[in-house]
Parts: sequence; C-alpha cells; structure tokens
Amino acid sequence: MKRVDRTNLALMAVIALFAVFALGMLFWLKGRFEREREETIAAVKRHFSPAVLGLPDDLERTFRFADLEQIRATLIPHNAYVRDIVVVKRIAGRGERIVLPFEYPLLHADWQARLSRLERHPLSSGDIEYGAIYFDFDNSRLNSVRLAIGSLAVLLVLVLALVARRLHVQEAALTRTTVELEEKKRELVELERLALAGRLSANIFHDIRKPLLNIRLAIEELEAAGQTAEDLRARTAGIRRQVELFFNILRDLNIERFIRGDQAGAEFVAVNDLLERSCALVRYERGSVEVVTNFSSNLPPVFAFPYRLMQVFSNLILNAYQAMGGHGRLTLTTLQEGGEVVVRIADTGPGIPPEHLPRVFEPFHSTRQDAGGSGLGLYISKGIVEDMAGRIGVAATGPEGTCFEIRLPVGNAPSGA
Repeated sequence: MKRVDRTNLALMAVIALFAVFALGMLFWLKGRFEREREETIAAVKRHFSPAVLGLPDDLERTFRFADLEQIRATLIPHNAYVRDIVVVKRIAGRGERIVLPFEYPLLHADWQARLSRLERHPLSSGDIEYGAIYFDFDNSRLNSVRLAIGSLAVLLVLVLALVARRLHVQEAALTRTTVELEEKKRELVELERLALAGRLSANIFHDIRKPLLNIRLAIEELEAAGQTAEDLRARTAGIRRQVELFFNILRDLNIERFIRGDQAGAEFVAVNDLLERSCALVRYERGSVEVVTNFSSNLPPVFAFPYRLMQVFSNLILNAYQAMGGHGRLTLTTLQEGGEVVVRIADTGPGIPPEHLPRVFEPFHSTRQDAGGSGLGLYISKGIVEDMAGRIGVAATGPEGTCFEIRLPVGNAPSGA
C-alpha cells in the first residue's frame, strides 16, 4: 500500500512538473506573440506619418488614395495579427475623416458602430494628434495560447489539490504512527524497568531471607512448651525487630515505587539524591567495588521524571558493576557547566572495544548476550535523556575504564508542565 502511495505521488509530481514546464513555455509564447503584435502596430503606424496624412490644420492636404491602398495592400494580406485597418485623419474643426479605405462609410451603413468595436491607436506628432488607426486584429493565436494556459492552470491546480490531499492523508497516518510509536516506546521503557527490577529481585531475597528465618525460628520456640512470661516478651520483641528489619529493607529499596514510576509526573529533582538512590537500588551487584562520590554541593535541580532518570542511572551503574566483575572503583561525579547539570559515571573496567563503541546505543546491541543482556538498556537510556532535552554519550573509554556522561538542561519547567 505504501509503495502504491509513493508511486501515485511520484506520478502526480511528474505531471505537476510537466504542467509547470508547459505553463512556462506557454507564457513565453504568449509574451512573444504580444511583442510581435506590438511591433506590427508600430510598423503600421510608421507608414502613416504626418508627411503622409498631414496635420489637423493642413486643410490643403490632398490624398492619393491609390498610394494609401498600396500601403494597406503591402501591410495586411500576409500579416498574422491584423485582418484589416481603418485610417482616419483629424481635421481641425471637423473631427475625424476616414481616408483608408475611403469607401468604408459607403460599404458599411453602421460604420461608426463597427469602428467602436475595433482597437483604436492614435497617431500623434509631439502633443498633436493628427489621426488614428483602427485595427481589426486576428487574436486567434493569442486566444489559443490563453486557452491552453487556462486549461493547464486548471490541471495544475487539480494535481496540486490531489497531492495536498494525499499528503494530508499520509500526514494523518504518520501522526497516528508517531503516537503509536511513542506509546510503544513508553511501554518499552516500562518493560525494561521491570526487567531491571526482576534482575534485582533474586538478590533482594538474599537480604530478606535472614529476618524471615529468624521470625520462623522465634515462632517455633514460642510454640514449644515451658515458656515463661519473660521468655515470651523477649521472643515477641525479637520478632518485632526482625519484622521491622524486613520492612526497612523493602522501604530502602523502594522497588514498588521504582516499578510504578511512570505514574509519577515530571518534577524538579535533586540529581545527587537520585544517584544515591540508584546506587542503593543496584547494590547487590556491587561486590567489593569501591564507590567514590564527587557531588557538587550547590547543584541546581533539573525538571525530569524522577524514576525514569533513576532508570538511566541504575542501568549505567549496573553496567559498570558488571564490567568490573565485583572489583574496582566506581566514581560518580556531578557538576554544573553553563546551563547544564553534568553527571559522569566512571568505572575501572576493561573498557568498550573500539569495534563496539559506535553501536553502544543501538537497540539489541550487547556485549553480554551470553550473560542475559537484552541490548536495550543503553538504547532506552538514550531515549529517556533525549526526551528531557539532554544528551548522553561515552566521554572516555580504554583499558583504564569507561566514563559515561549525561548532560541535562537547567531551567524552568516547560510550558504547560
């Protein structure tokens, strides 16, 4: 269907270009005909100078009508623009007198009405009008060109209207597709966050298993016979402590809010705080990695979706932990440069191989597919940052490690936010 639409658009574009070219040629031809017509008028007028007709007060001027007819016979028969002419001389105090053809009033009883339908061109010498020539023009050439111009103009308007309609239909389809892609993109971001939470859930069990085992052991001891009131109080206090420890672990991780983060709106957030929370979220991959923070104390807030930004930070920190294999140093740096907040996440891992560097932000590209990498983490992170009018990239990489840099604009909330 799309191929058919493109073919139709291409065909209509070709028709439109041909119509424009043809219109240009017709306008050129029309201009040429009009110039030739004006040149014909000027040539005819030159043959009827004051020397031939005389001035209005030249009452003694006599005409040799045979000579005038000879001029007429020379100019008219082979002319493509003039069928006939009527020449009049102005006589002082008497108005105009037809001198060519002299028998015109005799041949046409309605000669005055006929003259009114012809095109009059005055003959003058300086400021004195001594006569006029009435032209009976043959406008067939000009009329044909004008008709062709009108027809092509109508065709061009129709083609352009069809093209505009087709473009409007395709624009509407493109808008629908864009909306659908944005929805799919949002779903992909959410699914990747769920995947990240799922990868961490197994490690969460390691922390909550111990207080749950302690609770179970205390309950079993309570059920045993021979417990005194003092023993019961001690056991219940221990159970209470273990339950509080269990809920503290869940509260610190805040996994539920992280999973449901898309329901939260954009707000002004403290980047340093989000980085610390992101570190806590993925601490199960840390191992013995040393974490160094170089946070700017006067960092301005940025307007963002907090849990989406945490998703970006968590992905980058998790990738750094996995690249270092549980040993090394992670350095988190924040600062302000101009109108941007800069976040740098640097590790001491083996670096990104040069052949992989141009594709690190491509979807489904992963150097850890054997270890369960989806290849979507960096791709989605790039989309999230760009949605916030920010930038993300690899600032440095090599045998000493890799540094990712995120730049987010500082400023007011967008209009309507």
